[in-house]
Amino acid sequence: PEAIRYFGRCGDDTFYQVMFKGNKEKAKKISQRLVDHIRKYDWYKISPELQVTCTFGYATLKNDETPYAWIYRAIEGMLEGKKRGGNISLEGPYFAGKERIPRQREFSIRNYCS
Repeated sequence: PEAIRYFGRCGDDTFYQVMFKGNKEKAKKISQRLVDHIRKYDWYKISPELQVTCTFGYATLKNDETPYAWIYRAIEGMLEGKKRGGNISLEGPYFAGKERIPRQREFSIRNYCS
């Protein structure tokens, strides 16, 4: 069956995708396809000086993991991709130490996204 996907916006130029019934390979393929389409699009047709880049982070939910830790790991992938210059799809770390993962009441995607 096709993966169930949710998309949202968590900042001015930052969007997210959540997939259920998917796997790491599918997440990588979908996000890389989006990177490629955005990179190849003729943005100059909209505005001669317009430049658009995108960076995707993804992570696969582990059986013993909270949704907050899962999303946080995907955000870590996105932030690392931005550090590397953007226009990339990057898997978040498999393990993010508990001291780095915010508690539920402190968690807000907006805190990690521009």
